[in-house]
Amino acid sequence: MHSLIIPDKKYSDVFNACISKEGRLVKSKFLKGFTKLNMVVNAYDDYMLAKKGHEIDGCKDDEFPPLSLVDLKWLYDRRLSRIAPGRNYYDEFLLRSKNKGCCFCSYGEPVELDHFLPKSRYAQFAIHPNNLVPVCSNCNRLKGAYWPKSGKENLIHPFFENYDTAVWLHTRLEYPGDTPVAIFYVKSDQLDVDSVTRIERHCIQIKLFERYTTQANRELNARCYKFKETYKQRGKKGLKEDILEEVESRERFHLNSWQSALYRCLAIDDRFLTANWEL
Repeated sequence: MHSLIIPDKKYSDVFNACISKEGRLVKSKFLKGFTKLNMVVNAYDDYMLAKKGHEIDGCKDDEFPPLSLVDLKWLYDRRLSRIAPGRNYYDEFLLRSKNKGCCFCSYGEPVELDHFLPKSRYAQFAIHPNNLVPVCSNCNRLKGAYWPKSGKENLIHPFFENYDTAVWLHTRLEYPGDTPVAIFYVKSDQLDVDSVTRIERHCIQIKLFERYTTQANRELNARCYKFKETYKQRGKKGLKEDILEEVESRERFHLNSWQSALYRCLAIDDRFLTANWEL
């Protein structure tokens, strides 16, 4: 996962765009509910900065009269995510993470917007830019309608929390049948215990450890020949030098990508560095 700068678009801009092509009666209905809705939405950032998303109440059907829950969800389902007046905002929000990948896994293609607080429970934030996170379809599906019930259950919000400068993702190699298998886990002396616990929960919720293992094992298979040949020609020292160059390159892009964690592990694993394994 990685952080992303908070969108520079206001909730009111997106709201007005979504209703801009509606008739007079529909537009009037939505504008009547906007004032209270906007006040509630404006408090969102404070909760997230304080890591207290669990204290936000779910939306009630009569909370923003004359708007219903169906109306609030309709703004997203029919006027933001489809080819409609708000679609330009949807596409703009997606593009913000194209170069860095999915905000949750950092390798999938961001093709959807995840409601960080799920639309099914928090319809008041259905089109709030700061609640719409660019993610891949796998992360969006696995996170689903998850919502926190306590402080330690808050997932990591990429717009409000930045753990990019601390190393917290690690790998160890296991050798069942002499085949190296990468196992991922979270640990950090640079972060407080609660943050580490929440990062780990986040990884578990969207099955990052298992998915990273799959990616890492594919990488090992794809580069097996290169690793073996380097060892034959330049020995343990030469293989380690190449791997350390890979670590430097990967970490410059993302300190806690599965690639950075994998190559950090390879650089210190004596069995791997002596090519005493098979794929």
